[in-house]
Amino acid sequence: SVLELTDAIVRDTEPRADGRRGRGIDVSGASTCSLSRTWVARSVEAGLSVDGAGTTLDVRDVVVDDTAADIDGVGARGVGLQSQADALIERASISGSAGFGLLAADGATVRAYDVAVRSTGWRPDGLRGRAVNVDLAATLLLERALLIGSQGTGLYAQDDGTIVQATDLV
Repeated sequence: SVLELTDAIVRDTEPRADGRRGRGIDVSGASTCSLSRTWVARSVEAGLSVDGAGTTLDVRDVVVDDTAADIDGVGARGVGLQSQADALIERASISGSAGFGLLAADGATVRAYDVAVRSTGWRPDGLRGRAVNVDLAATLLLERALLIGSQGTGLYAQDDGTIVQATDLV
């Protein structure tokens, strides 16, 4: 399936009855999502979640604000990619996530240009927040980025096969 959103607002997404999820936009199953001039605010667990091989996200001029943790307390991610998902992110602002601003894991590939990640908070389980987290053989190409106000780590990379190429960071 294909989802295209332009000039859209997605906000105040509530969690399920069990207290989990409440994702602003959730893309999986080899789907494609294109977002342009979109604001995603006050989600639970993930503002933008992209999961699975063949699943792609194309983002331009997008703001993701205030992503709260769900009942599990593991932490939220403003933008999260995993399981070999792919993303192109241009001109984006991610702020106020409880845990991770931008997360790439499990073989995901992210190309991000002109991105600001601000005010990533502590995870509810007591671990420090990370503005950008790359692990489990994920790949991140990051150019012209502002990582500021994280209550923990600005840029975190771990695990064999994980690749981070970052230039022009503040």
